[in-house]
Amino acid sequence: LKDGKLNLHSEGAYGKADEVLEVSHEGARSEFAVSYNVKYLLDALQHIDGDALISFSGETSPSRVTDPYKPSCLAMVVPLRVTG
Repeated sequence: LKDGKLNLHSEGAYGKADEVLEVSHEGARSEFAVSYNVKYLLDALQHIDGDALISFSGETSPSRVTDPYKPSCLAMVVPLRVTG
């Protein structure tokens, strides 16, 4: 996340992909990086129609995924620890 843009990067045995999304951001840190197992992130997002709200509390702390229109829809996703 940097300057209101979320840079998504995925890499695997079949190739790699990059996508940049415009996002709204609140909080003191204007730039950080976090890595997830894509299966777990997609599992959290599959129950949300439309916009998702992802709340980060740090690069290695669990992130909260919610539907801003259905507060009862809540998932936690734990980031991966990566080096490099």
